[in-house]
Amino acid sequence: MNKKLMTALTAPALIAALTLGSLASASTVTYDVGVDGSSVSSPLIVGNSTQTIRLPLSSLGGTLPGDLSISASNLPDGVTLSLNSAAVDGDSVVLSVSTQDSNDASFSAGVDALANVSVIAGGKTLTLFQVPVQTAVIDTTPRFQNAFFDN
Repeated sequence: MNKKLMTALTAPALIAALTLGSLASASTVTYDVGVDGSSVSSPLIVGNSTQTIRLPLSSLGGTLPGDLSISASNLPDGVTLSLNSAAVDGDSVVLSVSTQDSNDASFSAGVDALANVSVIAGGKTLTLFQVPVQTAVIDTTPRFQNAFFDN
């Protein structure tokens, strides 16, 4: 009886420990996107040229390479994500990025995508992450004006 109880208690604990250990050792990168250097998490907005992505410096190997670049995929045709600059801030690297739509399709159809971003240096991908990219919401709903009640 004690042997069965010990096995019943040990097996879930062992599975939990292995799962948590695997999650802890996985190379996860969190992003903290903010407009104008703030630390508010939000999607990147198409057409906004002053946005930042904050990544752990350890995700780049602990140093900021001089030839750092980014490559983004899974964006609609004509929508690009560009790296303007990169700087170290404590144990983080702050990427200043801009998003653009070369054919202004985002304003007619809207953009709501999850970009796959590669951070590259020396021809090697240092880290990968995903970030939402969206069109700023503009209310273009026509407003009905009633001449009888708008006095």
